[in-house]
Amino acid sequence: MITDRAGQRSSSSPLRVVAFGALLLGAIMMQILPSALTGNSAAATSPSFASSSIGSPSNGSGTSQNTQRPPTAVGPTSQLGILGKRLFQAIIANSIAQANQVYFPKAPFLKLKAVPDPSAYYTLDLFDGFHLDLTAYHHLLLQGGTPHFLGARALSNGANWIAPGTCGNRIGYWHLQGLRLVYSHGATIDSVAVLSIISWQGHWYVVHLGAFTHPYGVGVVTDPEAGPGLLWAPGGC
Repeated sequence: MITDRAGQRSSSSPLRVVAFGALLLGAIMMQILPSALTGNSAAATSPSFASSSIGSPSNGSGTSQNTQRPPTAVGPTSQLGILGKRLFQAIIANSIAQANQVYFPKAPFLKLKAVPDPSAYYTLDLFDGFHLDLTAYHHLLLQGGTPHFLGARALSNGANWIAPGTCGNRIGYWHLQGLRLVYSHGATIDSVAVLSIISWQGHWYVVHLGAFTHPYGVGVVTDPEAGPGLLWAPGGC
């Protein structure tokens, strides 16, 4: 495991990932849960801002609408703290409806992304992959019984600005990787990471939970650690 001098995970650190059967990807052994057991459906309703209780954007256009930096402080009543708790509750319930409340909605995604057919990319890749990961996290976290949520963790300076025209985007946004969800089973404390969170008009939303892509149709858990885990340095997009 590679860490920087502050005891944080560097952007080049190898990540331990868990998926739920048996598949060897390079040097990583992954346990797979058949996708038929995930309860995921392509017909699932994608999230909208009307159903989101974290924040609602205006209908502006251009790049200036999304420059507001969301707060990176983490506490029980902070934006990231609330997002972490809601996501954790959705994981425990394995509830797509609950998880969609913290997931990046489709309407602004279509404005933001500069790729061929962003609608299909959102629905068939990001959105379906999010649901696969949700079930993988659910099975991992419930292995020791129902866990108790202790809080979310992130670096106060962990967000980086993704400029327009980079990473396949036409609109800039703030990005935060590796938000940690810390939980306990009795006296045992563990944590998992949320791969990627991005901003829209001053609010944070999950865009990748466990993996960027899901070529094998299985969910992935990113960086499960004993204890509260290492915080990730800024990076990625």
